[in-house]
Amino acid sequence: MSATKISQPRAYWIDAIRSTACLFVISTHVAMPGTPKSLAMDLYNHYTMAGASILFFMISGALVLYKPKPAIPFLKQRVSRVVLPMVLWTLVSLLIDKCTTSLTWDAFFTKVMLIPFSPQQGIYWFIYAIFGIYLLTPILATWLQHTTKRELQFYLGVWAFTLTIPYLTHIHKDLRGLIDYQNGAVYYFWGYLWAAVMGYYLRKYVNIKRFKRWHIVAIAAAIGVPLALHLCTSLPIRTLNHRLSLPTIALCCCYFVLLKHMPLKPWAEKMYYNFAQHSFGIYLVHIYIIRHALWPLFQQWALPTEAAIPLLIATAAILSYLAVRLLALLPKSKYLVGV
Repeated sequence: MSATKISQPRAYWIDAIRSTACLFVISTHVAMPGTPKSLAMDLYNHYTMAGASILFFMISGALVLYKPKPAIPFLKQRVSRVVLPMVLWTLVSLLIDKCTTSLTWDAFFTKVMLIPFSPQQGIYWFIYAIFGIYLLTPILATWLQHTTKRELQFYLGVWAFTLTIPYLTHIHKDLRGLIDYQNGAVYYFWGYLWAAVMGYYLRKYVNIKRFKRWHIVAIAAAIGVPLALHLCTSLPIRTLNHRLSLPTIALCCCYFVLLKHMPLKPWAEKMYYNFAQHSFGIYLVHIYIIRHALWPLFQQWALPTEAAIPLLIATAAILSYLAVRLLALLPKSKYLVGV
């Protein structure tokens, strides 16, 4: 008699984090060219950019690092569902550029040849970074099954030190040598790999049954420190908004933990599930909808920035979702939108 396989209840909080990260990605790309710079826009960019890419690295780690995986089947699946759709939409991007700009055929084919090595559509940089993590996933997932919580905290602590480098380099010019990752001791700790490991850690070890006072203080600090740094220091905005800085990662950890422990009604679970299932396709197509459909329309309307950005986010999210739902009906749609 064969053993009955017991299915685990779906972790809808993962869908909630993925959906939120997808909305953050859209939010980072909707500001139209020429949008005036201001304190509000700087802070908007910080809080949205942090939640866009880093949250996706964290949720990827929480999903793919949680259990060991055989390397070849795992990588074949990732290629078909992640890499091939990205290549296809990059070609679409290059064809659009060929038709709408002065891009020559020589330059077009050069960019096509460079696709395996570097992103030819700027926003697809994430795919190259995450696939590098996928290549290491079978090794990392096996290690994580055998390491202790204390050991993992040690390695994440070393990573946390590297996240202070964007700030340390402004204390004294000699400290800029820390950024020499090719020869430095922190070479293997700089990058997005450890954001994925942090996602695994937050999934496995952080389970808050009741928020205590120090939790609230930590969350308030993570949200407030970037604002205080922006208002009270002369640090360049690129340093304040650096993806791999300690305040940015702390903010993303807060997003992750709050969404993980957020109570969800059945209707909310269904909504997050449906949106999350199409989030990768939305990531692939939203930039075309924003730049080639919505920007020309909103430029004609000339709405104030405070009104235009929320409306752009909502419209882009809805149209991108509907476009992916339609594309998912096509045969072999996993090669097109990953669904």
